[in-house]
Amino acid sequence: MSFLGAKSHRFIVTAILLSAVMFCWRAEAGPRFGPRPIVQRVTVVTKITRESNGHTACRVYNTSPKFACVLYDVNPIYSPFSPPKPGWSAAVMFPTSWLTIADAWNYKPLQCKLRYARSYPLYPCPTPP
Repeated sequence: MSFLGAKSHRFIVTAILLSAVMFCWRAEAGPRFGPRPIVQRVTVVTKITRESNGHTACRVYNTSPKFACVLYDVNPIYSPFSPPKPGWSAAVMFPTSWLTIADAWNYKPLQCKLRYARSYPLYPCPTPP
């Protein structure tokens, strides 16, 4: 092999190696489409209250100093227009505040299960499919 052939061969190998290294560095970099919001957990307290007048409510207290997005599985959801059925309830909560997630009347049973609670800005919470 001539001296010119070895020189061009070395150049091509170096270019391929450099391209591979640059590709790997780019793959390890952060998100490509801008920064993603950091989702932080918040602390909420769930309380089911039963009053003497027959009102049952699932109430949530946001104990953190941040806005919270909460999603609850509620069983059953009572509606005046349809029979009781399982469902979900989502809401954005203000810092250190109470919120009623679900209601029932006439001493009907009510179950609320927290699916998630996250720190969130003031736009609507993502809802399950």
